[in-house]
Amino acid sequence: MLQPEYDADYDMYLPVSPQQVQEALDKDPEIGVVYLTSPNMEGLVADYLGIRQVCTPRDVLLIVDEAHGAHFYFNKNMPLGALKSGADAAVCSVHKTLGALSASALINVAVDSRLPASKVKDSYHLLNTTSPSPLLLADVESCVRTLKDDEGIIDRAIRLNNKLRESVSKFPAVTVGEFENFKADPCKTIIKIRGLSGHELSDILDVMRINVEKSTQKCIVITTHINILEDDVDQLISAIEAIAKEYGITEGDQAMRGEEPEQLNPIYKKILIKRRFMYDIREVLAADSEELPAGEAQGRISAEIKYKCPPGFPVLVYGEEIFAEHIELFGPSEKLKVMKQCGSVISTSTTDSPTSWGASKVKKFEMLDSDQ
Repeated sequence: MLQPEYDADYDMYLPVSPQQVQEALDKDPEIGVVYLTSPNMEGLVADYLGIRQVCTPRDVLLIVDEAHGAHFYFNKNMPLGALKSGADAAVCSVHKTLGALSASALINVAVDSRLPASKVKDSYHLLNTTSPSPLLLADVESCVRTLKDDEGIIDRAIRLNNKLRESVSKFPAVTVGEFENFKADPCKTIIKIRGLSGHELSDILDVMRINVEKSTQKCIVITTHINILEDDVDQLISAIEAIAKEYGITEGDQAMRGEEPEQLNPIYKKILIKRRFMYDIREVLAADSEELPAGEAQGRISAEIKYKCPPGFPVLVYGEEIFAEHIELFGPSEKLKVMKQCGSVISTSTTDSPTSWGASKVKKFEMLDSDQ
């Protein structure tokens, strides 16, 4: 698992770079798939072409969790989608940016993919229901058709987002995020107000009946969705102006306070640097498990995924060794699900070795992200 670069000014992670992928592939030649989450919730997009150039000589697949980028394929002013930039396959959440009902998504396989679409379909049929929802299927088709036939829908969302950015950037104490090294979703705006944390700003807006896409310790993320109206944007602009006047401070006041950009929580940093994956997820799921108080679980192997918000990404996953930092983070009384062991041997409920299922070994690493 790769640790992306952390931006302390906005308390957010940046996209994984081709260089990071290159280093990971050099370090472990058994990696068969690069799995990225891109764009992130802040709208920043990984360098797909650069990463594909790293993967191709090694015959490594590139698969993208493009949950927040389904709309990229329906407007020329958007960044190129993953499938048009070298990805073999991508998963797009239709409900996040195309206006579909929740729990609707698409698995897309590129025309020139090295991953056969027939294999993807066969794998899907192993898991899918025999009673799919006609409502969800019809809704997905309707959303895709509507966006395909009318590019102006996304043009309007981009125009409204530009209006938001240009307006709030003029207010004292307000900073609008700019990330010149990355392509970005033109329907997203990252906003900071000096004197308030991102979570505080989000809470104030929530009282004003304005919901943001995401908040961090330093900023909020706004998505100008295709269903957002101009009146909604005007209301948000007025709200940001009023909040900045009441709570904002000048750069001079900030300097007098001696405020510096906070770094990533040191406990998270230690976990990300030290983390050790001892078992494959298949081995974990095939083994017996038990629940223990975190205070008794140091050195044991996790049999679950555990999140902590913020930051919102998994700080403990299947097959990972539990460290003292995990216990400090969750608290000694928090229940953790761990692999059951008999002495020094992991106990399984089957006589067959989990690693002898005939599946080829494919290692995966992914970008850490909050709330996907």
